[in-house]
Amino acid sequence: MSRCPGRDRPEQSHENLVPRALVEFFAVRSPARVKFFTVLAVRRPSSVFRAPCDAHEWRCVVSCHNFKNFLPPRAAHRDMSSVDALDPCARVRATCAKVAQRARQVTVDADAVARFVDALGDDDVARLKRGCRGFDDGAHHGDVRGDDEAMAMFTLCVDAINFCFWPDHDDGVEEGLEYEHLTRGWRNAHAGDWTVLTCERLQTMSGPDLRAILNWPRPLPDEETRARLIREVGDGLAKSFGGSCAEFVRAANGSAVRLVELLLKHFPGFRDEVHANGDDVFFYKRAQIFVGDLWGGFRGQGLGSFHDIEALTMFADYRVPVTLREQGILHYDDALLTKIVNKEEIPANSAEEVEIRACTVMAVEAIRESFAKKHGERVSSIVIDWYLWERGEGKRKTSVEPHHRTRTTFY
Repeated sequence: MSRCPGRDRPEQSHENLVPRALVEFFAVRSPARVKFFTVLAVRRPSSVFRAPCDAHEWRCVVSCHNFKNFLPPRAAHRDMSSVDALDPCARVRATCAKVAQRARQVTVDADAVARFVDALGDDDVARLKRGCRGFDDGAHHGDVRGDDEAMAMFTLCVDAINFCFWPDHDDGVEEGLEYEHLTRGWRNAHAGDWTVLTCERLQTMSGPDLRAILNWPRPLPDEETRARLIREVGDGLAKSFGGSCAEFVRAANGSAVRLVELLLKHFPGFRDEVHANGDDVFFYKRAQIFVGDLWGGFRGQGLGSFHDIEALTMFADYRVPVTLREQGILHYDDALLTKIVNKEEIPANSAEEVEIRACTVMAVEAIRESFAKKHGERVSSIVIDWYLWERGEGKRKTSVEPHHRTRTTFY
């Protein structure tokens, strides 16, 4: 559950570079309850709505309350085959919106979204507006000393194995594995032997090798899977990019979306996709967080400079849903809440897990839109994610409610 800090660099205007996927939110209230409202954007030419974008026009369908009840008839029965033509980040938004539209166990409270944004203090508002510069805290990222290659490789290796720490905690140990153990381990290992971040070493990584690099006293959760994913990084870079992670990043030509596409193409372990209720749903948590980590780790400069960074969504994981629950933004039905409170495992790709993740993505989109409406400035979903995650991490041991438990390699 990593989050990376931003760094110091004035941000470029993305007004003409990033299609605005969402129009201003509005609420439709029912006598019973206000439910989540969102925008389902389909990237295709249309005379209905013209967004400030030099390459595309967008058709936006607004859905509210129980979603399908408020959709225009044709939109309610829209064929999602057009999703295949979307870029990966737009694909996440579109498919998560569809899940949220029909969700039965998880809902997003529009009133709570507005209350949350209204309650943000001046310092928090200013921090979010500063983008990556507002989250310049090494505790988030733990970067390495060295050149661009070492930093990029470090970031990719950390995010390749950045998932599912909770089983180590539930084993009753005094200190369970966390994200900071990954960053600290790779950083310290690199300081002692720079070759640990070379393709040659990555391609031969074993479970015990990885455990030694992280200086962990016992087998890692899913240790062999983590080692396999590190080997995949080494193999992919060696095969297609001359063994250089910096060259891999440069191949995206400064596009965050293109870099996500390249990750999905060359490293199958980042393909965070699920088939649920007859539809494909996309999250791409670790793929997107790698790009966000580069943006923060390089302070928005050099390899971390992306002209379309605002295209990324939040990173759907365990911690942010807990924060949203505490703010009253996410609601679970009684059956799901009982499972979470009792720390029952929720199967990966189950309807419950997919709804939690999809509604988390759309809740952050709702916060983003509410923030823009109130403060006249659109901030990225990434910094909202970092802000919520940071609040959650600060209460890791004191949260009233635990996070949901799902064994997965994706978060």
